[in-house]
Amino acid sequence: TLFPYTTLFRSIGNLLSQISEKEAEINNKRNQIAALKIELDTMHLRIRDTQLASERKTGMLNRGYFAIGTVNELKKEGVIIDKGGLIGMGKVTELNPNLNTEFFSIMDKTEKKDISIAARHIRLIGPHPSDSYILEDKRQSIKKISITDPNKFWSTSDYVIVVVSSDKPI
Repeated sequence: TLFPYTTLFRSIGNLLSQISEKEAEINNKRNQIAALKIELDTMHLRIRDTQLASERKTGMLNRGYFAIGTVNELKKEGVIIDKGGLIGMGKVTELNPNLNTEFFSIMDKTEKKDISIAARHIRLIGPHPSDSYILEDKRQSIKKISITDPNKFWSTSDYVIVVVSSDKPI
């Protein structure tokens, strides 16, 4: 007569034991899920940091620098120098190899295609290919440099030096 109860109690004990094992498995899986969430969050942070670093580097690579001034201003600021020539004859004005970069303004080479300048006469100094830009007259005292082939224009230098004059051609 106790036999059915003994079997029933044994079955209940087995079931309770199985429930405990399953609860332990569930807790183990919860811990694994929590660890995977932490790992995923860490990966998201690394991806974000990599993207930010990439954007920063791309921004630096896409930086162009331009300086605008009269010959005297640009020489005084250490942007340009005269090279060669005798007694004022045959000298060439060029970019100073020991350039003072503080005098330059920064632009994004991929976005800015025009540089407007308030001057009657302008001249570019530097190695930019002449077929990569156009000098335009906007009005009598406003000129514009239109960069028609940015890849070619910026391929030789990240620096644009514009010499201006209000009274005589340069």
